[in-house]
Amino acid sequence: MSRWCPHRLSRPLLTKAAWVIAGVGMAGAAAWVVADLRLAAGASRLFPWAEVPPRPVGLVLGCSPTLRDGRENLFFRHRIECAAALFHSGKVRVLLLSGDHSRPEYDEPGAMRQALHDLGVPPEGMVLDYAGFSTFDSMVRARDVFGLDSLIVVSQRSHALRALYLADALGIDAVGAEAKDVGRQAGIRTKTREALARVRTLLDVHFWGRQPKFLGPRVHVFGTEQERS
Repeated sequence: MSRWCPHRLSRPLLTKAAWVIAGVGMAGAAAWVVADLRLAAGASRLFPWAEVPPRPVGLVLGCSPTLRDGRENLFFRHRIECAAALFHSGKVRVLLLSGDHSRPEYDEPGAMRQALHDLGVPPEGMVLDYAGFSTFDSMVRARDVFGLDSLIVVSQRSHALRALYLADALGIDAVGAEAKDVGRQAGIRTKTREALARVRTLLDVHFWGRQPKFLGPRVHVFGTEQERS
């Protein structure tokens, strides 16, 4: 009787695993290409801040003001500078600062408020959304909590295009103000995450029926419904 030898199965198993990995990789690459093409359709509605058509509200999408090693996050700084320029030029009347405040020690909207205050934006020119845990949540809450059907999205190009795609899916009349991007080396981690997020955005909109983590009561950005209209 011959003995069973585990090495006899090693090559077929490795070959099968290689095909599975290759298939997953190809599917992922195809999904990324589709997502990239879909989201690129919004490029005609993305402008430098000085050229963007005015809207009552600018939605500033949050991120951490610092990197993991404590250095300044340039994505944050450039978004803040773009948002301040929109406000001071009269392109928007109010800035809606939407970000993650899921932990007491982590407060993206509060950090944005302080940074904008330092650039001369008054308190009455800012409204904070503490439950913008993701771009998806920020966009849905802009419509369903803050009652907005028209706005300017403020972020870097790739991120803004994803937000504009979500705006279209939600029926929001949105344009984008393109914040200054970050150099390739400084932004490699963020850009990799953004590439993956593009694929998830298409899945969220067309397949998964995703819902935001939290909605809550209605908030009127300008105080009353009549004033907003």
